[in-house]
Amino acid sequence: MASQQPFYMVSSYTGNLREGQHIEVRRQILYQGENADFKPFAQFPVKELEKRLKKSLKAEKKIFNEMQRAIKAWDEHGAETLLLQKAIAYIKTPVVKHTGNEWKKRKDGAWEISNLVYHMMFKIEKHGDEWHLTWGLQYTAPALPKDYIPAPYNGWPKRRLEYESNKKYRTLDGAQKYIQAKFDQYATLFSELSPPVPEAVKRLFCVSGQLLPGYTLAEPERTEPDRKLVDELLNYLGEGDLDKSSPAQEERAPPVPEEQATPSPKPAHRTAKPQNRKKAKTNPVR
Repeated sequence: MASQQPFYMVSSYTGNLREGQHIEVRRQILYQGENADFKPFAQFPVKELEKRLKKSLKAEKKIFNEMQRAIKAWDEHGAETLLLQKAIAYIKTPVVKHTGNEWKKRKDGAWEISNLVYHMMFKIEKHGDEWHLTWGLQYTAPALPKDYIPAPYNGWPKRRLEYESNKKYRTLDGAQKYIQAKFDQYATLFSELSPPVPEAVKRLFCVSGQLLPGYTLAEPERTEPDRKLVDELLNYLGEGDLDKSSPAQEERAPPVPEEQATPSPKPAHRTAKPQNRKKAKTNPVR
């Protein structure tokens, strides 16, 4: 004789646990009426059946409350797991590799210079009668995740500051002068091993919400004058100091002589003097 089929089925989804993120428990009973048998209940009055129903509901509620207490106990352990995961990710983040503010030639023929925050590269190649220059400046961004998607799709700031590809020149000298001018423009970025990180790109240098060791944030730029300081300075002025009849002439810096072309595609490294920071070697590549 074949065994009677049950009148219910429990959903196969029993729950899910993501350590340190979320816990989910769900059970579902599906009624299969064709297999139900009401004959055992026919001998009892309805009030008796309703009494048994209340008892069953009470037992079910008790089990549910016990589950709630058990799940709430997970909060503390889940939070501890989360903090440990984030701390390990922070500590395990490797220090970014850099050239120590010195120009180095790569295997592909390109030249690069870098520190803990900035990276600049250029490559000059001859194509027929022309010289093609490709160059770029970007943040080293040690904290970029493997699934990094550039802004604005996930809120990450842009890693690249400038990039130009295959700029064409008739002579090598023209390409050299251009990249020399670009490096002169950004030379101060390579005057120390760990320049201050701009606040706008802080996320590139953070892991688990914390700025990585060895980095500092740049002080925010003042957009408005300090009114208190201005008032204090004005108190020291005499009546003659505010005479508008003889305005002082502005001093103008002498014109900068045009740079001489570099003898090879290796920009001379000229740097500004760092302030109270470890000075990096910035000798030009010869």
